[in-house]
Amino acid sequence: MQYPLPEFLDRLAIVRVKLDHTEEVRAEYEVMQEVFLTLLESYGGDLSKYLQRLYEIHRTIWGFEASLRQGQLGDYPVGPELHSLSREELLQLAAVGQQAINIRNTNRLRKKVQCEIVDHWGEGFKDIKVNHASE
Repeated sequence: MQYPLPEFLDRLAIVRVKLDHTEEVRAEYEVMQEVFLTLLESYGGDLSKYLQRLYEIHRTIWGFEASLRQGQLGDYPVGPELHSLSREELLQLAAVGQQAINIRNTNRLRKKVQCEIVDHWGEGFKDIKVNHASE
């Protein structure tokens, strides 16, 4: 299966971040890296710059999500039950909300880079949001 260029670079960036944390994706990374090297010959050095930007964005997202995965921010009720939460619990809940906003905002940067790739090479499709919270 062939990915459009922006999606391929995005996927490769994700796999690189995963490789920072586990060797289980080594085979996938190596296959994708071979494809990337072939693409680099066709598209030139700008491709590496876009890949690096996407990699940094995904590392940032990974960091935000890691704080949520660490279990420090627990499960809390929604609705009227919020009034029964302590100040500490409310602060933790606010931290969860802030991480969600951080992830959304960082994903906006990711989509912007993908659209720049489409503009630069005329390949792939721009991500068009209509009445979406990430606009």
